[in-house]
Amino acid sequence: MSKKVKYRLQPILDEKERLREAAVEFLNKKKEELKAEEKKLEDIKEELKNAINRKEEMIQDYNDKMFAGKYTIDEIKIRKLHIEDMGLKIEEIKQAIENQRKAVARAESEVRKAEDALIAASKEVQVMEKHKENWERALKEEEMKKEARQLEEIAQVMYTAAQMNRRDDEY
Repeated sequence: MSKKVKYRLQPILDEKERLREAAVEFLNKKKEELKAEEKKLEDIKEELKNAINRKEEMIQDYNDKMFAGKYTIDEIKIRKLHIEDMGLKIEEIKQAIENQRKAVARAESEVRKAEDALIAASKEVQVMEKHKENWERALKEEEMKKEARQLEEIAQVMYTAAQMNRRDDEY
């Protein structure tokens, strides 16, 4: 066989593979970001649950002590303000949940985009690899044809030499 022929598009194939690896890393990064956003959402939901429970406890405590006559008018006003403040805090937390849901949706969109980019990069690598396989197959076929021609020539020379030897022997 002749010397090894270098695939002329190998640098392009290498670059496509590098881009695919970068797409994998980018997708993993986006998935981690999505996971972090989802955890934030769960944390805020837990905070809301705790705030609602705290408000209910405050209302229960307020009602129990007020009906028992343990509060002065000023304490009643203060307790009502605390309960109202807790209601406002709950509304703020609900808004934070809504904002965080939007952040999760954005992160999910980024993951989908990263997945699409990875699919595209993988397809490009597959196309290049298929081209390289076809090139190698054509190269191998050409080499086999060349060998077959050489063997045919050798056989022809041997046949001619045998014919000449036979003629020489006849004379």
